[in-house]
Amino acid sequence: MRRLLAALLGLLVTASWAAPGDEAFMEARDAAQRNRMDLVARQVPELRAHPLLPYVEQWLLRARLSELPQDEVEDFLGRYQGQLVANRLRAEWLRTLGRRKFWTAFDKDWPALVDPDTELQCLRTQSRWSKGEAQALQEARPLWFTGKEQPDACTAVFDTLFSGGLLREEDLWARARLAFQAGNATLGRALASRFPSWARADDKRLDAAVKNPERYLEARGLSTKGRPSREIALFALGRIAASLPEAGASTWRRIEGQFPREDREYGWGQIAVAGARKHHPEALDWFAKAGDTAFDDTQLEWKARAGLRVQQWKTVLASIDNMSAEMRERAVWRYWRARALRETGRTSEAMPILAALASDPGFHGQLAAEDLGPTVGAAPTKYVPTEDDVRTAAQTPGFRRALAFYRLGLRYEGNLEWIWTVRDLDDVQLLGAAELARREGWYERSIATADKTKRLI
Repeated sequence: MRRLLAALLGLLVTASWAAPGDEAFMEARDAAQRNRMDLVARQVPELRAHPLLPYVEQWLLRARLSELPQDEVEDFLGRYQGQLVANRLRAEWLRTLGRRKFWTAFDKDWPALVDPDTELQCLRTQSRWSKGEAQALQEARPLWFTGKEQPDACTAVFDTLFSGGLLREEDLWARARLAFQAGNATLGRALASRFPSWARADDKRLDAAVKNPERYLEARGLSTKGRPSREIALFALGRIAASLPEAGASTWRRIEGQFPREDREYGWGQIAVAGARKHHPEALDWFAKAGDTAFDDTQLEWKARAGLRVQQWKTVLASIDNMSAEMRERAVWRYWRARALRETGRTSEAMPILAALASDPGFHGQLAAEDLGPTVGAAPTKYVPTEDDVRTAAQTPGFRRALAFYRLGLRYEGNLEWIWTVRDLDDVQLLGAAELARREGWYERSIATADKTKRLI
């Protein structure tokens, strides 16, 4: 079936707007997905001038990484230095080296990697720890706190963190709670079952909470004495609230007295976030009941939005101030923080934020400029890309590959190439790329690219 689809697409490409080599690339892609590298290699001669040849080369190399072809890998990384295909191969190469604990080679290639995933971060921690860098473990500690399952490479790191006292029993419960909060009952069970207090009866309770959370919490004999029972109840509450916040609130009012204060507030926090997502009018009241519950950035965004809807500016300001530095620096929250400061009488603090943001040509920069009025700050410069600007963009390897993917109907792959290529461009280059995308009919990408400019519009 897969080969038939590839053949049909090849016919479509050939019959309409195909470029030389498009059909060969699609056949190579299909062969790579079937792990038929012999068939992939057959297509290479027809792809010598095709912009997507690096992907075919990468597939062939990745299939042989277990043979440790270091010279060939270094040659590929050198030829495509700074490009997405190189970063992808480098990530897989580092994965191969790390799994074999070839730390010297691993450390040599590590600095050039962009945006390592969790497995690679854990392998990097293992490498540093093997050299006696104690700080590496402390820096890896945040990787523990997630409701997702983590790669096998992280197991050794986490075990070392526990044995060294950098992770404790409360941290184990914290992650179990995150897993339950994310709806990952399997991971939550695996974590909680590491405690001696977790019993076979708790497995049965969790199964019941997964199957029917409403019935579980309405049962007369609801157990809340031990930590496992309370976490299961909070998991059931979260499942109810996610669909029906008001039903979750009603249930929680009835049974919250059986829980300690911290759990009561956490329960209200789950309800509040669910309510904010559904624009429930009582969401802020529920947030107030959450007390000192710690929220992550996503939850704080929902709290801030709930405050904005009813113009409770102190709540908006407090929510933004509690976000991470990275989240606070986003234009949307810089703007609303400034607005909240003005609305709460702290205009002298708001003005510098608005003035700095007004030079941003994006939507919130325009809002900031409007708030300041026409006399404050210079307007962004209007720039019309020249033919040379567009030609330069069209000759950029990343854009050529992105447009080739787009031509073949592979929008996801094209988006990845485009986003990678624009990440370090200046305003003139961005506007040239935006115009290229517009001419190619890729309007969404054109708008997104132009919106990244800092001074020019």
